[in-house]
Amino acid sequence: MTLKWTAVLVGGAVLSAAPSCESEARAWRNSAKSPDRAALERCATRLNTTAAGAAARLTMAVAAIEAQRYTEAQPILQRLRGPLLGRIDDYISFFNASALAGLDRHGEAIMALEPVWRQQPVSAVAGRAALLAAKSYMALGRPADAGQILEKFDTHAAQPQGDFAAAEAWLAAGNRAKAAVFFSRVYFRYPQSAEAANVGPEWRAAATPADYLLRAERSGPAQASAIRAELQTASAAWSAEDRELAQVKGWELSFRARRWAEARQGLAALTLNSPRADAERLWLLYQTARRLDLAADRMAAFDRLGRHHKGSPRYLEALLAEGYRSLNENEYQTYEPIYKACVANFERDAKAPFCHWKLVWSSYLRRRPDAEALLWEHLRRFPHSEKANSALYFLGRLAEKRGDLGAARFFYETTRAQFTNTYYALIAAERLNDPGIRSAPRPADQDTWEKSLRWPPRWAFTAAEAAAARARRERASLLAMAGLDNYAEFELRMGAREEKVPIVLAMDLADHMAKIGQADKGLRYIKGLLPGYLFFPWEAAGERFWRLAFPMPFQDDVEKYAREHDVDPYVVAGLIRQESEFNPKVVSHANAYGLTQILPSTGRDLSRRVGLRAFHPSMLFDPAVNLRLGTYYLKILLKSFGGRWEDVLAAYNGGGSRVTKWRKFGTFTEQAEFIETIPFDETRDYVQSVLRNANVYRRLYEGKVASVHSSNEPPAKPRAAIGKKPIPKRQNR
Repeated sequence: MTLKWTAVLVGGAVLSAAPSCESEARAWRNSAKSPDRAALERCATRLNTTAAGAAARLTMAVAAIEAQRYTEAQPILQRLRGPLLGRIDDYISFFNASALAGLDRHGEAIMALEPVWRQQPVSAVAGRAALLAAKSYMALGRPADAGQILEKFDTHAAQPQGDFAAAEAWLAAGNRAKAAVFFSRVYFRYPQSAEAANVGPEWRAAATPADYLLRAERSGPAQASAIRAELQTASAAWSAEDRELAQVKGWELSFRARRWAEARQGLAALTLNSPRADAERLWLLYQTARRLDLAADRMAAFDRLGRHHKGSPRYLEALLAEGYRSLNENEYQTYEPIYKACVANFERDAKAPFCHWKLVWSSYLRRRPDAEALLWEHLRRFPHSEKANSALYFLGRLAEKRGDLGAARFFYETTRAQFTNTYYALIAAERLNDPGIRSAPRPADQDTWEKSLRWPPRWAFTAAEAAAARARRERASLLAMAGLDNYAEFELRMGAREEKVPIVLAMDLADHMAKIGQADKGLRYIKGLLPGYLFFPWEAAGERFWRLAFPMPFQDDVEKYAREHDVDPYVVAGLIRQESEFNPKVVSHANAYGLTQILPSTGRDLSRRVGLRAFHPSMLFDPAVNLRLGTYYLKILLKSFGGRWEDVLAAYNGGGSRVTKWRKFGTFTEQAEFIETIPFDETRDYVQSVLRNANVYRRLYEGKVASVHSSNEPPAKPRAAIGKKPIPKRQNR
């Protein structure tokens, strides 16, 4: 499917360049200091008859509400009702109602919320307004009305607080049946919430086995023993299969709490007749044996799953886990039969392309004569496979090696056209730089090949921006003008998820987050709301889009320390995008800190080497310190791995000893073969992504200044384009 683009996709940011008090509003909201308040008031007076002046007044009113100065806020909000801020009348009404409720004027608060209910498309504050209205109805002794408003805006209300409030409202109204519905939802859907702990046993009487199993699934490790006991009691009256599933689920809770020996003992003692429950039990026994390193028990559970539950999803999970064990040791005689069983038994499962690709790649790496046929088979059987671009590229390499340059050209050009902005598109373009390949004649089979390749449709966009999206943008602009950044973000986010043109609002979201110093969050919005963004045509999407998707805060320090340690600054930027998304304060699950994700122990060692005294882990949150140490570490790795960035990045993500081990998995004729052989999916994708990122960053920023800055970064200073120190050319890939 062809992408359709319009000027609106590459147009201006969400915020207008017209005079406003936005900077003063944001300063006041961030500081709450008297001089900032005075500056905001002066600006509001100067722009008194404009939307900008009204927005400044709104800032002061919201700040007063947040400080519980409701008497001060309410008259301001009352005067703001009118054409200047008419596009966000629902927000003004919500704030006004908040002030009135704070003054115990609950009847007026309920009436003030009417514009929120009338707003189309649905107001982004409808859920919050419903909770506010419900509290006012309860204060007025009208619990049935409270229950109805919460029920009406169920999908927009905060959960589980909204459900619990609805339950209490219906209970107060004497409607125990409806109260039971909402209490039950809180108890079973949100078992770790404070609200769930306040739901009495009388509200669980009508619960089904599915309710209890859902509660067990969503519970936390600390609840394991209590919920197992609860399951045992509740399941006494269930069917035999449900009772057996509950028994297995009870011991799964111990497994999830990392009490593996306890889980293994409990599971082994069960005698089950239900095939479904037995498959679940065997899968958990397989998993506990893996954790406890009990090889015989692991294989016994695996073999029984294969004999008795060949069609079970749990058998597929065991196949994948067992295949991974052998793959990580390069034991292809063991993993090939496993992946063949995966494809044979689960061809329609989403994991089938993965299993098939492992067979394809094993054949290619071992230079077997069936490799080319298997590459073709992968493309034809699994056109949606994430490895389709890999198959195309390596078909091109096989064609090139046998001297069929026309076929090679076809495969490389198809890779670049269909999988733009990916690692394989990058290296296919490098192959096309060869004059012989670039000028090779069209292959005789090209028409047949093109007809046989069925690519998944790409995203298509309408030729005009939807009216709803325009309304969201205008509303967000006014909210941002008032310094209400969280509400502007909320408005755009809701629109991006509901309107017909999410790219417009996703770009505005990224723009907005970048403007307030949170480019990392804007990047995450691009990724989350536009999952196919990498396939957008470069020129059609425009530089503004790519700079939002590939922001470069801290550009000065990235370039400074990269060149100081003689490493490619664009690879450094690509690594940061993958590691921390340019959030200097992030801490990973592995306790790595900051932009380049350095462990405190590694940071301490590196700080001694670079002469940085009195190291403390918190220093890794300083972008300059983190970049100084991170680029020095990359310099060390480059020296250790002979300047091969592919090995350096694999070591950075997966560990240096593993890279040494993986290098022994085959005789690689190019770096792409080594990368594709990396058994860790995370590390393989990481290496390819960082190299892809580096190429994009070089294209966007070489000789140019970044337009996006972080709230943790000093304001940008005007500067000329930085002279570039020559960077060694990338090693062969």
